[in-house]
Amino acid sequence: MLRTQAFGLMAGETPAPLIHHLAPLLESSVDMISSMPPRISLCMLAMNEADKIRHALESARRCPWCDEIIVFDSGSTDETPAIARELADRVEHQPWENFAANRQKLLAAARNDWVFILDADEEIGPSLAAEIASLPDEAFTRHAMFTMPRRNYLLGRHVRAWGPDRVARLLDRTRVRWP
Repeated sequence: MLRTQAFGLMAGETPAPLIHHLAPLLESSVDMISSMPPRISLCMLAMNEADKIRHALESARRCPWCDEIIVFDSGSTDETPAIARELADRVEHQPWENFAANRQKLLAAARNDWVFILDADEEIGPSLAAEIASLPDEAFTRHAMFTMPRRNYLLGRHVRAWGPDRVARLLDRTRVRWP
């Protein structure tokens, strides 16, 4: 069983978004008065994730910038849809076509331009939630996508050799198309 957790920056690490280099902006924003980021929709694809999805959705609910949570379920036979209906704003059945097609349909269903993609076996840590909340408005106009480090777990144990790897999770769906 692979378990991943999205989290904020590690000590001494410089943020490196996928499309643009954001490090100078973040370093100079330390003394800035920050405002809330734009409204962000959290989007999740799920299938048979009942043992993990509750933690993922609860971590999203704690994010002050999360304006809506959408879950596309691809035919779960466990309690995944019921748990999602408890915690998400919208749960839809979306038959599985392929990853890119389902992800693109999910992003199109969001009501906000900015979306945060969270896998059902991931959680948003408090440091990442705070870091996104503290990004200056200028960051969202200058950049179309942000990456973040991720810790990977296998059989409940952190696999240090795998990272943290960087994953694209926060993006403006009007400027980025999922491949």
